Amino acid sequence: VEDREALRDEHLAMRAERRVAREAGREARLEGRIAFMRTRLGITDAQAPLWGAFAESLRNNRLERVAARPGPRDPDAGRPPLVERLERQQEMLAARANQLNATIETLTPLYQSFDDEQRRTADRVFRRVGNNGFAMRGQRGERNRSWRGGARREFRRDRSRGPRGSGQGFE
Repeated sequence: VEDREALRDEHLAMRAERRVAREAGREARLEGRIAFMRTRLGITDAQAPLWGAFAESLRNNRLERVAARPGPRDPDAGRPPLVERLERQQEMLAARANQLNATIETLTPLYQSFDDEQRRTADRVFRRVGNNGFAMRGQRGERNRSWRGGARREFRRDRSRGPRGSGQGFE
């Protein structure tokens, strides 16, 4: 029994370490996206205060999502009842609506300060607003769309050649 508890504690500690590393990676990706957006949009000195407020709202949204995530569950507890799961989902959606409102409040004056070229760039670069803020072109949805089309057809074509392109097929 003691060995089992020790293994469980070790496993939970390893999961906590991975969670910390994952969060650090997510934070670095967000900062990279913010830097990319600023460069790509060509934010001017006059727009810098508005940009700062917008970037800060993206950072705050991320921090709120991290804080709202439930902690590790007890593996022995089982799945929460349906009503609890729905209430949790309702809380998460309400929090997301508040985050979107904050983002809109900071993005609106920034977007109004853009010249025509910056607006076209913003509309092109930020085609999709994802669950975790702005997904830039080439992330998530864009990447998945390309898989649905050509890449899958290529895979089917290669599959007919058999294992490792041996020409034997899968029949």
